[in-house]
Amino acid sequence: EKNDGAINAGPLEIITVQRGLDEMAGRTKLLEREKTDLQRQLETAQKRATTLEKQIQNETEAQSRSTITQKETEFHLEKAQRDLETLRAQEGIWKREAESLRNLLETCDQVGGTKQQLAKSDTREQSSFSVKALESSLQATRDEVRLLTEARDRLSGESESNRNECKDLQKELTRVTEKFGQLREALLKERAKAEEADIRAAKAEALAGKGSFNTDETRALHLQNNPFTEALKEKYQSQIDALQKRLEDAEKASGNSKTPGGTSLVSSSSAVRPDVDPQKLHKRLKESFKEQIGLFREGVYLMTGYKVDMLPNTERPTFRVRSMYAEQEQDHLLFVWPKAAGDDVVSLDLVETDQAKILSATDSYQYMTKFNSLPAFLASVQLSLFEKQTFVG
Repeated sequence: EKNDGAINAGPLEIITVQRGLDEMAGRTKLLEREKTDLQRQLETAQKRATTLEKQIQNETEAQSRSTITQKETEFHLEKAQRDLETLRAQEGIWKREAESLRNLLETCDQVGGTKQQLAKSDTREQSSFSVKALESSLQATRDEVRLLTEARDRLSGESESNRNECKDLQKELTRVTEKFGQLREALLKERAKAEEADIRAAKAEALAGKGSFNTDETRALHLQNNPFTEALKEKYQSQIDALQKRLEDAEKASGNSKTPGGTSLVSSSSAVRPDVDPQKLHKRLKESFKEQIGLFREGVYLMTGYKVDMLPNTERPTFRVRSMYAEQEQDHLLFVWPKAAGDDVVSLDLVETDQAKILSATDSYQYMTKFNSLPAFLASVQLSLFEKQTFVG
């Protein structure tokens, strides 16, 4: 048991394992670099997204200011149009007043010519005064009309300028709206890229943690003869040697113990074959026993897919079971012999290990809880590991 960690592999196996470890280390470094690049791309995308959000916010504020300015301009334009209509109405009134004054002046001229003989001096003075007054009033009215006309022209110019400004603001609003839409689309694309980079970084981190391949997407095809299995054989060879040593010690301790027939093993063998050396016979028996143990263990491993080891120095017989399809070498199950079971043993007790905790949450564990069937449980676990780790084409 002390030599469990030692793997007596040949040079070829060591080189192969070392090469595999170097490849895994290289792939791990490559995945780490890819993870760093993806994180850098993610940070860059986040910075660009923040910049785009600020630009969108600025464009939104500019759009709001443009909308407010457009509304104010439309209000001033409507007010100017109302003032212009008022001035036009006043202009019509003033024109009619001027026309009335002109008609009155003509009437006064006609009346003055008819009454010329009735009142010569006084009438002339009054007519002259009236004419001057009417002419002054007419001139004032003309000046007022001219001023109103100038005001109308000025308001018309301002109205036209406001219309042009309104058109320019409408164009600016259209441009800002289009740019806002483009920035929004660019922001959505950058966010999508950032999410993809985050997903790829998570995958790279998972791959770096799991090893050279991802068990979620990749299946491993296990070969019957490979450096790993050869190393395991060499590893368990030390256990076989330890068992053989214990057998040899037991045989030495027994000394001249008798066989069921009443004769010792050495004397019986000598009686049958007097020319056979007892030491050679004992050595051949040890080698035969060693070979039979190895064949038995290998046969169990090949037929069931489980490597079964019996742990020494335990209070009750304890068995360690490891599957050939296990994801990691340290994944194993422990079974102990039931207490006070006598000869009526129908199953073994499952010890709580890390692998047992994981399997207790699967459907395979129902074979233990519902049916109390250890063989069915081990078969279901083996089939699940096979489907998970091995590609079936």
